[in-house]
Amino acid sequence: MSAAVAFAPNRYSRVHLNTASLNNAPPKPQVGASLKGYSLHCIIFRTATDPAMGSGHILVYAFDVLMQIYESYGHTKRDAAKSIVENNLYGLDIDKRAYQLSYFALMMKARQYNRRILDVHTTSNVFIVQESNEINRNHLQYFGIEMNAMERNSALLQLNNLLDTFIDANEYGSILNVENCNWELLTQFTSNFKLNGQLSVDIIGIEDTKTKLIQITKVGKALATNYEVVITNPPYMGSNGMGDKLGAFVKQNYPNSKMDMFAVFVEKILCMTKSNHFVATIIQPSFISLGSFEKLRKQTLSMGCIETMLHMGRGIFGIDFGSTSFVQRKSTIPNFIGNYSRLHDRTFQFIDPSDIEKLYLLSKGDKSFTFDFSTYNTTTENLDENEVSEQSAEIKLFYE
Repeated sequence: MSAAVAFAPNRYSRVHLNTASLNNAPPKPQVGASLKGYSLHCIIFRTATDPAMGSGHILVYAFDVLMQIYESYGHTKRDAAKSIVENNLYGLDIDKRAYQLSYFALMMKARQYNRRILDVHTTSNVFIVQESNEINRNHLQYFGIEMNAMERNSALLQLNNLLDTFIDANEYGSILNVENCNWELLTQFTSNFKLNGQLSVDIIGIEDTKTKLIQITKVGKALATNYEVVITNPPYMGSNGMGDKLGAFVKQNYPNSKMDMFAVFVEKILCMTKSNHFVATIIQPSFISLGSFEKLRKQTLSMGCIETMLHMGRGIFGIDFGSTSFVQRKSTIPNFIGNYSRLHDRTFQFIDPSDIEKLYLLSKGDKSFTFDFSTYNTTTENLDENEVSEQSAEIKLFYE
């Protein structure tokens, strides 16, 4: 089956990337297998990010998962909590209030495991994306004075390019494409400035410039980094709702996904992921069926295998057109076959989230399980697991 039709509407029987049998597919790695053989010290280099973190729900859940990994390798909860905040979890957003909520949620989660974490210096990696428009570049002459000429010139060149990239960054957020820089060199350059001779009006606001330079350097590094796991619930915005600057930027940089902001993030998060590692997202189901997203589907499938996908109704967020969630490995594996679940029938059918969960677990336990969605009635009571298993309908939920 070609990549072009792998997501065709209402095609759910034997949905996979080729016609090979399941027996020919390579064995799937077990949870935590990628950490086997690594020392405790190496866990800190396992990184996950949410480039549209909102109020931080995904980061908080990831915190608990990482805590289990740390504990399984012998770390105390107290040490693990600090390490997770400082080394493992990253998040970005363009909204200041969302950033504040995410930071608060993450630190409160860390305090659950380490009651003294707020009493010691702990550097988190959640950031707000800010533009560089108002930075006074004349102040750059006072930075990096103690560096040698070659290093300073290199830092100046890279920093000016970075500042150019962050012009109007408030409009674009995490979809900015940031070139990799010598971040250690830029950190050294922006950390200190020296005033030669008498003070003048030229240096007014230089402390503010320093703060902004340090912040943009950190955000730039976070955007240029590739991660083991990128997971997000991206913003939804059709092209008609984008402003002139955002619309032009998206058309130029994301031509295959310019129709909606969620599609832009589908493209972007794969670029933020290390090879043979994972992205996960929940988006509108139009991605898997509309012809306008066909080029993006082909591009997505060319970059890796979709291991699991859930096609859900309106119950998860109450979105009129439902939602779909998938996990993709950024690696093309010959003869790979994924697992896909259809957890609704009609596009506008509402199904309680707890019932969606029951249907998924039942179909996962019994791949031949079927359910008659026409019998579902949310006005009475939710599904009973014993009753569901006795249904004999034509709609199959689990597909390979």
